[in-house]
Amino acid sequence: LGCNQILATSGIPWIGFMSVPPYPEFVIQDTDLLCNYPNMANPRSLRELKDSRRLRVQNRIECKLLHAYTLFATWTVNGVLRDRGFGTVQHFSNLLLQAPLNIMLGGPPLSLPVRVPSKVQVVGTMELPKPRALPLQMAEWLEAARSASEAVVYVSMGTKYELTNSSGQNLLLMLQRLQSSGLRILWSLRPQQQELLREFLPAPSSSIRIEAFT
Repeated sequence: LGCNQILATSGIPWIGFMSVPPYPEFVIQDTDLLCNYPNMANPRSLRELKDSRRLRVQNRIECKLLHAYTLFATWTVNGVLRDRGFGTVQHFSNLLLQAPLNIMLGGPPLSLPVRVPSKVQVVGTMELPKPRALPLQMAEWLEAARSASEAVVYVSMGTKYELTNSSGQNLLLMLQRLQSSGLRILWSLRPQQQELLREFLPAPSSSIRIEAFT
């Protein structure tokens, strides 16, 4: 837990990675707000908590006890850091998420829809509150691929990665090789990226389709 403090004083750039979902205990410092969520030690569903006052009270008591543990853990680690000449932290989350950028795994429906700090990025399965309907032309394109018994490769760079002219052309060459092997390509490419790469992008056809979604 103390490695972030060491890295912070070293001047070495670093990114924090935690292979756990953004549990409320890890990202929320307001105790009253924190205890509105199912506690990490004995979690219940949000529906159970909404339907039962007894469970809400029990959850709050358990949350307070768990918070006391994190206070003790923070106090203990601060003592070690102080003995070694490093700065201390105010909250348990500061021990975990001190890097300029922190990556956690999860997102709805794998974890609670909790607000995370701006320097935390959640990577993993995400679920829209209301799924969008499949555009008719895309549905027809996919149906044509199924009728032809041709596999479709879905390509997406996500919402963060930005292609350059060079990397975009290299990726396009790889996709063309896939096409030549009989595969169809459904490429998710944001509008800004389509504008950047418009000189190189192929026209829509039965073998490749570019859509502005991720």
